[in-house]
Amino acid sequence: MNRWGRGTWIAATAAVLALAALVSGGLGGCGRAKRAPVVVIGLDGADFDLLVPWMEQGELPHLKAFLDQAALGELTTVYPILSPVCWTSAFTGVNPGKHGIFDFQKMVPGTEDLILVTSADRRATPVWMFLGDAGYRVGILNVPMTYPPDPVRGRMISGFPFPKGEVEFTYPPELQDKIGKYPLDVLGLSLFDHDPAELQESFLEAQAIRGKIAEDWVRSGRFDFLWLTFTGTDRIQHFFWKDFDENHPRHDPKEAERFGNAMLDLWKKQDAILGRILELLPDDATVLMMSDHGFDAIYYQVNMANWIAKTDIPRWLAKHAVPEMDITNGILHYRLHGGLPGSSDREAFLDKFIAAAKGLRDPRTGAAPFLDVFRREDLYRGAMVEKAPDVVFEETSKYYVTRGAPDSTDLPIIQDVWTTSFSANHRPEGIVAIWGPNAKQNTQGTIRERLAAGGDFDHARIMDVAATILALMDQPVPERMDGRPLKEGLTPDFLARHPIRVEPVEGFLLDRTASPELTPEEKERLQAVPYIR
Repeated sequence: MNRWGRGTWIAATAAVLALAALVSGGLGGCGRAKRAPVVVIGLDGADFDLLVPWMEQGELPHLKAFLDQAALGELTTVYPILSPVCWTSAFTGVNPGKHGIFDFQKMVPGTEDLILVTSADRRATPVWMFLGDAGYRVGILNVPMTYPPDPVRGRMISGFPFPKGEVEFTYPPELQDKIGKYPLDVLGLSLFDHDPAELQESFLEAQAIRGKIAEDWVRSGRFDFLWLTFTGTDRIQHFFWKDFDENHPRHDPKEAERFGNAMLDLWKKQDAILGRILELLPDDATVLMMSDHGFDAIYYQVNMANWIAKTDIPRWLAKHAVPEMDITNGILHYRLHGGLPGSSDREAFLDKFIAAAKGLRDPRTGAAPFLDVFRREDLYRGAMVEKAPDVVFEETSKYYVTRGAPDSTDLPIIQDVWTTSFSANHRPEGIVAIWGPNAKQNTQGTIRERLAAGGDFDHARIMDVAATILALMDQPVPERMDGRPLKEGLTPDFLARHPIRVEPVEGFLLDRTASPELTPEEKERLQAVPYIR
């Protein structure tokens, strides 16, 4: 196995550092003794309910062997359950009310224009910047909501979303030419305008390219910390779940003959990548595996506009002045307009709307399509709460909120999902596991049995990921971080040698709202498109 070498830190300007990082990649930290590397493997949309049966069937041998030896459990995410929101909470350790990322897009103040949210909107410091400041060399691959890239002490290849046109998506910038052909995740994908076979092949190809880079970075031994994220797992599940799931309303047996194994085929490629990464790591490495959320099928849709039209909410709005509001489940965005902005009737309207939504039932089954309906104040804490959606839905399993069609009086409020493009969506429970000599192993029972017993963590949350990384790297946890180190998954010996420290960290949160003036050209490049159609 390769050993992870350390060199000597060269004090220089940022430009020289960037060039040195690209050319030599061997800079170490302040003459300290070598420490074991920590690697985060991010699997976008990974869900135990999907993966455990495949592991039991022998389809994912490397993942099974990893989890058999790891502390494991479910990882509860944040709302809305969208990749940029969830991943930002993972790598900053704070809720969206502090880091300020609520969506793929935001409204330009004083207009109806939507533009992309980027890392420039982030108001909390990523964990890799702390590690760089401490002298550690980091490599960050394909983590969503990292464009434009951070000036890391090492290398970064940004994750989506990206603006239109040519983009510089690496740090240092010279790395972009060095890595050659590289796939950028594109927003607005749809089976309506892409051939399914070509889309499947593009996901497999992208996974292979990122896997090769991840393996090269691990093999190089130049990094103290790596965060390697694979997003094809999420995308293949959005589009091809209906072909895998015989009970899905849009399941077509003929299409299933072609694409019924599309999800499994990509996961098998991911399993092989995992196996190669683990083989290349030194024996003293620690791996933290996690997903930003789980996944589940969509069987039924709630048509928002058609529901509202059949309630007394329109009449109430006609008589009362309420401020403009944003209603979301993460991908749906429903802008509700009242009479006069700033009215004191906001709270009265929210009471009315939420009560009506919670009382909605599927007339065919009597089931409630929403598990809960939240005010933003119910979900978030921090200086950025006022930028959050006013109302956020948590759908019941198999239900999904859509805009509906306000001009169609025949469209039912709830119906079988109609689209043949988008057949599954995110759910709150993802996965987390810690593997290595510092992980407290619990091998009593199968993976399924261990999960049924509650797993090895005490209510792990996605915000705990950053704090756990800092603990593994023997760094202080900022006292304003919402997450906590998942110490129940670490050995007593490790915790005795590396006691967890919680300290004030100046500048961790930027308690202000970024509102740069954009030129027309910048607005055009950042023009928002749907996440998935």
